[in-house]
Amino acid sequence: MGTVATEKRDDAMNRRTPYRFIVEQTAQMDPAEAVLAEYGVPVWAIIGHLKAIDWDIQRTAADYDVSADAVHATVRYYEQQTTAIDARLRANLPPAPTRRASARREPGSRRAGVP
Repeated sequence: MGTVATEKRDDAMNRRTPYRFIVEQTAQMDPAEAVLAEYGVPVWAIIGHLKAIDWDIQRTAADYDVSADAVHATVRYYEQQTTAIDARLRANLPPAPTRRASARREPGSRRAGVP
């Protein structure tokens, strides 16, 4: 049996949100770092997948091997934490390719060997 301090620490480390399936690891944690309680899948990953496949709940549930109810809870959580989760998704994007200065051409100029 744990002490009161241990129980409080455990509560703080695994804080269930009002969204039944969502757990925030600590009270001070970025909401984008929340996970699906029974599956350990990050909320941002589910939302990113949903956005990529036109918000198909059933397919996402199958692709991540989670319940459709858990995906619905993730969407509800996302509706309250959109800014944080979208910021996380943007942070995960690869950097945009940059054009090299030498590859630029003046308008109307031609490449060598091209009439």
